[in-house]
Amino acid sequence: MMRFFSLTLVFVLFAAALATGQPQAKPPATFEISGTAVDSLTGQPLTGVHVAVAQVTARNNFRIVVTGEDGKFFFDGLARGKYALTAQRIGYLTQSFDQHGQYSTSIAVGPGQDARGLIFRVRPQASISGQVVDEHNEPVRNARVILFQQSAPGEPERQAVRGRTTTDDEGVFYFAHLFPEKYFIAVEAEPWYAQRQPINFARTIYADSFGNRSVPQDSPPQPREDVPKSPLDVAYPVTYYPGVTDPASAGSIAVTAGEKFTADIVLQPVPAIHSRITVAGPDSKQHFSGDLRQRVMGDTFGGFSASVIEISPGVLEVSGAPPGHYELNLNTYDETGNHPAIKGEIDLADGTEAGSFQVGAAPVALTGAVKFDTDEDPPTRGSIVLRNRKSGEASVGNISDHGEFEIQGGVQPGSYDVTASAFNQSLLSELIATGAKVTGHSLEIKDNTPVKLTAVLTRGLGQVTGVALRDDKPVAGIMIVLVPEDPLHHAQLFRRDQSDSDGTFTLPSVVPGKYTVLAIADGWELDYRSPDVLKPYMAHGTPIQVEDKGKYEVKVNIQ
Repeated sequence: MMRFFSLTLVFVLFAAALATGQPQAKPPATFEISGTAVDSLTGQPLTGVHVAVAQVTARNNFRIVVTGEDGKFFFDGLARGKYALTAQRIGYLTQSFDQHGQYSTSIAVGPGQDARGLIFRVRPQASISGQVVDEHNEPVRNARVILFQQSAPGEPERQAVRGRTTTDDEGVFYFAHLFPEKYFIAVEAEPWYAQRQPINFARTIYADSFGNRSVPQDSPPQPREDVPKSPLDVAYPVTYYPGVTDPASAGSIAVTAGEKFTADIVLQPVPAIHSRITVAGPDSKQHFSGDLRQRVMGDTFGGFSASVIEISPGVLEVSGAPPGHYELNLNTYDETGNHPAIKGEIDLADGTEAGSFQVGAAPVALTGAVKFDTDEDPPTRGSIVLRNRKSGEASVGNISDHGEFEIQGGVQPGSYDVTASAFNQSLLSELIATGAKVTGHSLEIKDNTPVKLTAVLTRGLGQVTGVALRDDKPVAGIMIVLVPEDPLHHAQLFRRDQSDSDGTFTLPSVVPGKYTVLAIADGWELDYRSPDVLKPYMAHGTPIQVEDKGKYEVKVNIQ
């Protein structure tokens, strides 16, 4: 036993000697990122900034340092690769390094890359506040205030809801944490003193088994004596900053970093409408109930204290809302039960007969199917989206288990951009239609002819990578645009990126086709999808033909 132990010990010592004599593998090289966080307006170093770093491929695995009085931050022990830097501080926007909208510059570290001495310009947050008062300069409490943000240059022209709030007892509202962008404000409210005029007809109302209220045809309404209209039967129209009721005249608020903008708004009452709408003939057995909605900066909102009451078969009286252009949504029902809701647009003024509500003028039936450009089975989930090029309103058709879709309620005649959403690693490549005209990925519906679409998807997506160069040297922070051959009708084929600290960029998920790659300095305010805006740059871009699943590397000169 002792001999066995001695031999074993000798063997272990011999193996250890051999191991120490062999060359050891060098630990992988590590790198660092360092810099100073400064106020973007004053250039002064900022204390108390939380600076985070994470590899772009693992953004949830981050490290954080807090800057001292000198504003400096330092990260060491970093493996070769690209890293995202973000900064956060009270009173400042949470932002990425050199951020422009959804794009920013990642920091490359590795041999030949110097990521030290960075200047992180941190932008202070902006805010918009104000007071809503009535015609007597009294505060309007509980007014609904909506903040809209203008779409970024190059994006579809629309105003998206950025925030909502209500005024306090002093009529004051406040929106904080705003990026330097263009904004609009709309206010909805009701006069606290408003007195509604009684409906001008006596009505006999009953409730059917569905709980719906209607007027029996055997109980025709009897006219009442005219009731003088109260001078307090008034309403506030939707009012936009700086106090206008026409959305086309709404003032844009272009806030800058750190700005505290004041937007006071005065509401002026107008006589509330009392208008009759004919929605069916006098012999109709259908009954109707509904509500009014109004477009505010392209989005549809309700919230009006309007009354929509059926006063006789097929005739509605609308009251309590300001005059204007509305969307009327109607629920229909008869003795057989409920029927599909109908809607349409109508102009309403006080004391007028609005005339017939053109139910049939509206929806165009739109159905279709989705397939791949290969022999594989069609997708069974996701959606097809039609966005009206004028209003920005989106209509969505969900994909069935058989690869088919339908836009519920149909669409109005007009021009639409068509996209396919939520398909794993596939995009729309071709659109085929009957009953409508197709140009690229755009659809034009001229009349009420039913439309059938075939959306062809591709999984053969390519990728374009490259470097932005000025005098043969890479440059960071440059806007990169991949422009399709027909930009006017292929808005969804554009791709953008921002060059990283080593000048490189990546344009993923490219549908096969002909493109031009542009590198534009200070181009973030350009309408990059406009053919007229792009025209001066196209001749000096880099053309490229992207094939099925192709991967390409290009060098692009900065313009």
